[in-house]
Amino acid sequence: MPLNPDHLAAIRGLPLFAELSVRTGERLFQGARVHHFGAGSVLFREGDSSDFLYLPLGGAVCLKAVGAERQQYVIEFVPPGQPFILAAVLLDKPFLMTAQVVQAGEVLLIPAADFRRQAHDDLVLARSINVSAAVQWRSLIGQVKSLKMQTGAQRLAAFLASMVEGQCGEVTIELPCERQMLATWLGMVPSSGSRAFRELGRIGVVGHGHQLRIRSAERLIEYARV
Repeated sequence: MPLNPDHLAAIRGLPLFAELSVRTGERLFQGARVHHFGAGSVLFREGDSSDFLYLPLGGAVCLKAVGAERQQYVIEFVPPGQPFILAAVLLDKPFLMTAQVVQAGEVLLIPAADFRRQAHDDLVLARSINVSAAVQWRSLIGQVKSLKMQTGAQRLAAFLASMVEGQCGEVTIELPCERQMLATWLGMVPSSGSRAFRELGRIGVVGHGHQLRIRSAERLIEYARV
């Protein structure tokens, strides 16, 4: 659907677009659309042309790749407000991963040619793109450090701790995807993921399926930092 005033207001509040001039915004968003995608929807597949820049306004998206024996691996989770596979769009190259919606929500689609044109012509947008790329780079380095320096249970604890940041005491959360999918993102095979959940059970992380009850957010955060 075309962008309505509520969409434009929400988009203008995102870090990537917050400082755009009215003129650049009009040019950038004139061909943009917002679509609602249900859980399980595939936005694009590995090898597809990067015809659009995708940015979730709600819900959550995972980026996946296929390995040996057609095993799927989660490479990244994309929260609302963060563009993904920005490099493919800027370089006009095929996508290297598949994007699948894991929590239903609206996704902004900006024609890639329009985005590249405005990124070339507008210094403010170019600077915002650099900042976004730097944030994603730091996140990637953090993940690499975690894989090298932490156990599977600690990596899982760190992920759960990021979901309860700023909260205290007992907290109930809902995982953004199936446990097996989460385990692959954290660098574990399914059996190792199950062991990691059992290990966290000793510090009060309990539950079934997507829902977890964390008896002490403080204890979870402390465990993740060990």
